[in-house]
Amino acid sequence: MNIDNNFIKSHARIVRTIAYQYDFPPMTHHDLMQEGYMGLIEAAKHYNPSTNLAFDSYASWWIRKFITRAMKQQVSSFSLTTVRCKEDEHNQ
Repeated sequence: MNIDNNFIKSHARIVRTIAYQYDFPPMTHHDLMQEGYMGLIEAAKHYNPSTNLAFDSYASWWIRKFITRAMKQQVSSFSLTTVRCKEDEHNQ
């Protein structure tokens, strides 16, 4: 599906609103918004207008999913780095 830039811009407010609900110091709000935009694009690919569900309601789930997934990945990579640093300290 080809998603128009105007479509993304017209739904930018919901991405911004959801991204600013999260306060996650390892990631900036800009990073969270980028993840949210990827969720918005994914929502546009899968949306079926015949379901009678408003697009914003449908998209908010995808936006949150992408943001929280990025946050989990950030925590996982931080934990793995910490473990490796501790292992290096023990091996010296």
